[in-house]
Amino acid sequence: QAIEWFHKSLAVNAHNYATLNDLGCIVYLQGNVQEAITFFKKAIEANKQYRMPVCNLGFVAFTEKLV
Repeated sequence: QAIEWFHKSLAVNAHNYATLNDLGCIVYLQGNVQEAITFFKKAIEANKQYRMPVCNLGFVAFTEKLV
């Protein structure tokens, strides 16, 4: 149900970097690696000063052995 609320938040503001990052975390924990990467990249694009999605993207890349 949390994902539904995050998507509603994005419907109001598709560039909400914190919501994009949080969704990336949720879908990653559900096993959706590529979707998580997409959300983290969107969060970075929405606010290049917000470092959390950069860390999360690095974590996923390292954990999933993508680097």
